[in-house]
Amino acid sequence: DHVTPDVITLSKALGGIGYPISCIAYDEAFDSWKPGAHIGTLRGHPVATAAAAAAKLEGTAADLPVLIDRAEAQGQDVTPAKDHLAAMTTAIDAAQASVDGVADDVLPLAPADWNDGSAEPVLRAARQSIVDARGELRTALAEARQVIAALAA
Repeated sequence: DHVTPDVITLSKALGGIGYPISCIAYDEAFDSWKPGAHIGTLRGHPVATAAAAAAKLEGTAADLPVLIDRAEAQGQDVTPAKDHLAAMTTAIDAAQASVDGVADDVLPLAPADWNDGSAEPVLRAARQSIVDARGELRTALAEARQVIAALAA
């Protein structure tokens, strides 16, 4: 017998960062919420997602100095790599600062706040924080690629 589930739930603690992250996969026919209307655990909380991405990039940033030191020991000019690593670290810090405290603002909202619209200003600010973090994470990833490219040169 072939069984096609209506809903699949997944979860994982990523990198010990303090934010659990989970997601739910379902047929679009079951999606009755507008984008951004519900950002709870069952919708893959964007704050947790941004924090997890920042933690993964932070791990990469912690590993790159070993590669830089190895290249420097072999006589390579690693100044560009070090500059890109510094920019990467700055972008990761900015992304983490963008989402810091967002969950503390959103989670206390009661169902009545969501229903009467009084949650909207908090949600608008949270969405902007997530957009800002996403931009910083893209910058961090681009800088990581530049570190690797500088070392490969």
